[in-house]
Amino acid sequence: MSRLPFASCSTQCSRISRVLRHLLISSLVALACTALPSVAQVPFDDAIQVVAGESHTCALRANGTVWCWGDNASGMLGDGTTTSRQSGVQVQNLINAVEITAGAIHNCALTSLGSVVCWGGNHFGQLGDGTTTFRSLPTTVVGLTSGVTSLSAGRHHSCAVVSGIAKCWGNNSYGVLGDGTTTSRRTPTDVIGLGSNVSSISAGNNHTCALDTARRLLCWGYNSDGQLGDGSTETRLTPVFTNGLDPGVLSMSAGSNHSCAVSGDALMHCWGNNVSGQIGDGTITDRTSPVQVIGIADVSLIALGSDHTCATSTAGTFCWGANEYGRLGDGSTSQRNSPTPVLGENSDVIAIAAGGRHSCLVAADHRVRCWGDGRVGQLGDDVVYQFASPTPVTGLDADMVDIASGAGHSCALSNTGEVRCWGSNVWGQLGDGTLENRTTPVAVNGLPSGVLTVTAGALHTCAVLNGGAAYCWGDDRSGQLGGGNAGAWQTSPSPVLGLDSNVARLYAGYAHTCARMTDNSVYCWGDNQGGQLGDGTYEYRSSPVAVEGLDEGAVALALGTLHSCALTTLGSVKCWGENWRGELGDGSTTARPVATPVIGLSAAAIAIAAGDGHTCATLSNGAVMCWGSNEYGQIGDGNISMMPVVSPTNVAGLAVADWELTAGNWHTCAYSSAGTFCWGLGGEGQLGYGDFGTYLTPVGVSAPSFVAESMSAGYQHTCAIASGGEVNCWGSNYSGEAGLGRRSFRSLPLDAVFTMSSPVFSDGFE
Repeated sequence: MSRLPFASCSTQCSRISRVLRHLLISSLVALACTALPSVAQVPFDDAIQVVAGESHTCALRANGTVWCWGDNASGMLGDGTTTSRQSGVQVQNLINAVEITAGAIHNCALTSLGSVVCWGGNHFGQLGDGTTTFRSLPTTVVGLTSGVTSLSAGRHHSCAVVSGIAKCWGNNSYGVLGDGTTTSRRTPTDVIGLGSNVSSISAGNNHTCALDTARRLLCWGYNSDGQLGDGSTETRLTPVFTNGLDPGVLSMSAGSNHSCAVSGDALMHCWGNNVSGQIGDGTITDRTSPVQVIGIADVSLIALGSDHTCATSTAGTFCWGANEYGRLGDGSTSQRNSPTPVLGENSDVIAIAAGGRHSCLVAADHRVRCWGDGRVGQLGDDVVYQFASPTPVTGLDADMVDIASGAGHSCALSNTGEVRCWGSNVWGQLGDGTLENRTTPVAVNGLPSGVLTVTAGALHTCAVLNGGAAYCWGDDRSGQLGGGNAGAWQTSPSPVLGLDSNVARLYAGYAHTCARMTDNSVYCWGDNQGGQLGDGTYEYRSSPVAVEGLDEGAVALALGTLHSCALTTLGSVKCWGENWRGELGDGSTTARPVATPVIGLSAAAIAIAAGDGHTCATLSNGAVMCWGSNEYGQIGDGNISMMPVVSPTNVAGLAVADWELTAGNWHTCAYSSAGTFCWGLGGEGQLGYGDFGTYLTPVGVSAPSFVAESMSAGYQHTCAIASGGEVNCWGSNYSGEAGLGRRSFRSLPLDAVFTMSSPVFSDGFE
């Protein structure tokens, strides 16, 4: 789970403020006297600052207006709504901004009057208006009506410099407000020990830093990774000097759990958490005191995000650190432990920003360019990268009869027996003979005859052929392909040893596979660290072994990460494997390497499903019961629990029906002629409800009249075959697993745009 970032403004903002004060009056006059054109998506060409939050972005234009885009769940776009946007919308009631800053889910702006307004999330009072009420429109910070010269927003706190005095407000965990306490404040409070000699301030995740008029750097707050730079990991409730930086620091910035500064010789130094290489010294070693960033000099601007860092110099723009979703802008998703050029951005840069998993800059042409994670519109390019409701897969005919979803890939089977796959292919799980990711379906190569069924594990895929033979491809490090010798991977289908006929269906877990035979016997192979193969051992097997304790045979199977379950011919459910989360449903948390009855089902079972650490069953009375892990509400009983649910419990709110079930890592879905419903973790849109919320009870998949004929939940995405054979997917699309023809990120910069609307008055005076 990635850390939430700070998003703060370094000393570049004071320069921006001076420019704005000269431009403001003439720009406002020009704005008022110019009629707006028809609705259009237009690149910014007058931006002077950009800031990035966790999943949203804002730009300050030369006319004093602020425009935002991306996630808007807490009203942080400032347009009076909570509707997320893929392109810039104007912050309302704000036309005289001279500086802006973004926290995780809130923003603040300094006006030409020297006052401060904030908007967005307000859990801890970070908006400074004396309340904890969310605001989708700017609200004035109490007591900051004039004299403010520097401004910064952290994760859930904010800070400002007023007549040389540092003031902070909001969340005060770990003493991040610097007032000597850990008491949160809803209005600004003075930082202790800095006097009236502060020139600029920067708020991070749970720490804050300030420069005094002597250009000395002081920090305070959380210090577990050495982010205060005082040579220790001791949390500080009041400011302490950072080691090793002589007076003359030009600029500084506080990130998630690391900090950076530019010294008087224009060299960059960083310290704190370095697990992703964000310090830039070529290592992943945490530093409790500043170390020089290698390979970059003449640094002018710096920006720190969650686990990555960016900077501009006379040689261009550089980023380094974590690179999921391409946030470094080098065209890859590979982590970098030292500065790497942002491709195509070697000209002068006016401003730069680093958010949760995306980055932005303002180029010399005053255009905003962003790259990285674009799932909720934070890149501002008016492209929908990810869908939270069913969306047809690109390039598939409407004749699909089976669907399978893995960790980052999906596959569909046509009525002619052809398998097509898409998404991640780093282990050959798409079966097209390559290791190339695909954002649209490609045919599996080398299956010798028509296919009856298809199934997907985390990183491998399997199919049953017309004659009952079993074939698998993809990751084979645990022997899950069943070829007799565990290896690295197979990019094309290969036969499972001993299963050349009589296989009724294959089932795939995270790194193990099971076969149900036509006589209802069950065999498993692959990873066995939890006993999930059911052969009475914990030894991995690279060829099939019989499951013990399942003499009555099975009519269906369900495989999770480290456990397996069977629906027996008698209507009972038996499970085996790891059980520390209660996923076996036997009333205990004891692992079982042989099939063990689930206890407490209120009627005979007719369908089953297994997720990462939870299991569900549909009963003959039409009820659905689940058990196991419930930290994201995947049990569906209306609760979240960090303790295992060791016995079956009823899913709340589902009508009585013959529900078919499917389970992803942390979400569950049920479908029948009565409708399609999902519950649990929804942060990637995998519930299909049209948003990115987590729901503790079932919610309807939001497409009108959507009825699934077949359905498969992957790691954090879901796919279904609708009536007529059309495949729809929704949720995570990092590797193209939703089949939309693109991934949910961009690893190279592209212009952000805004919407120009038709004028309200025909004369253009708005």
